[in-house]
Amino acid sequence: MKQSIVLSLMAVTTIATAGGIFWWLDSPLRAFEQTATAIKTHDTALFAKNVDEQSLIDSAMEDLVFLPVTETKWFTPIQHEAATTAVAVARGPVEKSLQKQLDAYVAGTPVAHTDSATLAAPGSSPPAESPSAATDASTGGTIDDVLHVAKKELRNETHRLKDIGYANMMNHAQSHPEALICQLIASDKVTRKSVIKERLEQYGLVASNFKGISSVQEANDVQNGGKNAMIDFKFQSPKVGHEVTVQAFLVRPPGGDWKITRVSNLRTLVAELEPSYDHDVQELASATMAGATPEMATQEIKGTAARIFNAPETKSFLKGIKSKLGKLGGLLD
Repeated sequence: MKQSIVLSLMAVTTIATAGGIFWWLDSPLRAFEQTATAIKTHDTALFAKNVDEQSLIDSAMEDLVFLPVTETKWFTPIQHEAATTAVAVARGPVEKSLQKQLDAYVAGTPVAHTDSATLAAPGSSPPAESPSAATDASTGGTIDDVLHVAKKELRNETHRLKDIGYANMMNHAQSHPEALICQLIASDKVTRKSVIKERLEQYGLVASNFKGISSVQEANDVQNGGKNAMIDFKFQSPKVGHEVTVQAFLVRPPGGDWKITRVSNLRTLVAELEPSYDHDVQELASATMAGATPEMATQEIKGTAARIFNAPETKSFLKGIKSKLGKLGGLLD
């Protein structure tokens, strides 16, 4: 009798243990365990299996840069258009740089850096253009010569505006070190790493302040046929004096593994920990776009047009047309 009871208990324990193992292997929480193991052992393949780096970085850029900039209310229409375009253009290269740094961190390899400012300044001079074909003064230049001049002038103007914007941004960042975004931009790569570490400790987003998991929710992804999960991690924050929630979003495609894709509440979390963050980003963007007014745009367009029109290639081209038109060519004077 006793033996049968013991065997029954052993069977129940075995089944429960097996069930627990199968539950854990299928749980989205396992993705975090595997991610931690990957970082500890510098296993980049295991990290990539459990983290969607591109989605994680893209969503962070959206929440922390793109949305704050595009929601700046005091921009003029031309400043709003210029800022939105600038952020959209810069987004790709910045995200690639962040992914490269994240990969290096996981792999445990140092990222090359310099002791100068963290953000590389745009080239003060554009790439060298191949010279246009020699212009024959007797026959006049060609339309290709004129287009070449226009392309070169527009490229020069683009680089000039980038240089001005970069200088404005760095000046503002260096004069507002109290703002997180400015501190990160004005620091070199080594200093920035220390800044991030200090800030995370202030916010309480470190292992010693972890208070547990308050919620794990799974749902079927009707559209894609897989599953989604939302996990709430609690941390005690010295900065605000209470617990804060980090809400992680995971996706599992049909037949695939759980992958961490984004921090769902990143923007609200940053607003809770750094209430002035959005305003600081907008102030930085505004300083960067200083001078981007309709008057300046008109002046720049006129200046560029004048340089194109007065270029030797353009004059030669017009001279050739005039000679072909005869008396009607006087209309081009």
